[in-house]
Amino acid sequence: MPLFDRERKKGPVRDVLMPKTTSLRPRDIFDAKFTYDQATKEGGNPGPSPSTRTLPTKPSGASITESKSRACVPCAKNHVSTISGVLNESIRFARKDGITHSEVVDRLGIATDEIAAMERVDLAPYKIQQLKGEERRIADWIVERSRDLRHSLDTISNVEALEKTAAEAANFRDELLPKFWNLLEEK
Repeated sequence: MPLFDRERKKGPVRDVLMPKTTSLRPRDIFDAKFTYDQATKEGGNPGPSPSTRTLPTKPSGASITESKSRACVPCAKNHVSTISGVLNESIRFARKDGITHSEVVDRLGIATDEIAAMERVDLAPYKIQQLKGEERRIADWIVERSRDLRHSLDTISNVEALEKTAAEAANFRDELLPKFWNLLEEK
């Protein structure tokens, strides 16, 4: 059975890596709405209704199109190196105590966080669109390759699968580094 399923199952690894997403209960939501309705009936002005309140869509007053940030290939290189390093270190613990050892679970969590940050922040599609030439091709290659690595991370169920994923991450890093250094020489 894979360590990471789409369904929430109980267990130490699952609870650490996939915590429940919200602490709000239906009763909390009902109480907020009831308080709003009660204040309105009594002639008060409680502000916008909890059901119609909207969140700001622009981070810190700037839209995505106004943002000066662009995809960061050097940042992606660092994420890939971190993933490779933590997976290699996790093998040391997994060989002795299995993949549910707390050090293994912690390092799998770090690898998962790193790949998510790389794909969703440093190599977000709207940021990659701003790149040109070889830098754009490398960023696209990293995103494509990281998808395979993310899927491998999600299917680790034993020490052998962990070793295979660690080797995949090391190969990814080894292929990325020359591309990165060549890009720096061109600039």
